[in-house]
Amino acid sequence: MARRHGDYALAGVAAVVTVDDDLRVSEARVVCVGVGPVPLTADVSEWCERRPASTVDWAAVARAVQDRTEPEADIHATAEYRRHLVGVLAVRALTEAARHAL
Repeated sequence: MARRHGDYALAGVAAVVTVDDDLRVSEARVVCVGVGPVPLTADVSEWCERRPASTVDWAAVARAVQDRTEPEADIHATAEYRRHLVGVLAVRALTEAARHAL
């Protein structure tokens, strides 16, 4: 998410969700940028509890990702805004990744 086209992102999130033959989440990972000194890679598989991808509470998983971030404030955004943004983007990325996995 950038304020203007062509700007560096205030925060960015990518996710991958893998399901097994029973369509249960076998692995879920998220990578976040712009919310710490280095990109954050988070294995959030444990939050999915090997449940069917369609029944996972992706918002709860995104909150777990938010809790792992350590954003800093700068002239472009507060730390709180960056953390909020990661939550919004993580829900979107995980939901989309799960949809593609199915």
